[in-house]
Amino acid sequence: MAPDGLQTAAGREIHQDGVFVATFTAKGNVHEAVVAVSRDTEGLYLSLDACKGLSLVHEDFPVFCIDRSGENATWASRAPS
Repeated sequence: MAPDGLQTAAGREIHQDGVFVATFTAKGNVHEAVVAVSRDTEGLYLSLDACKGLSLVHEDFPVFCIDRSGENATWASRAPS
């Protein structure tokens, strides 16, 4: 099970040289993920799914609350301009 069509957050293609399965732990959470190896990158990048699985970001990310006043909060997928 290899990830296809890998790209950076900026949309640049990342060439995949190989894959392996790894188990990550953070904050008491465990997440298994397929890791793609590439000569195009330095370091390690976690997918949004992995970040959510490890509770590094909120499960609703990238949706966030823009108005926390009262019980009826307003939610948006991007910050207001």
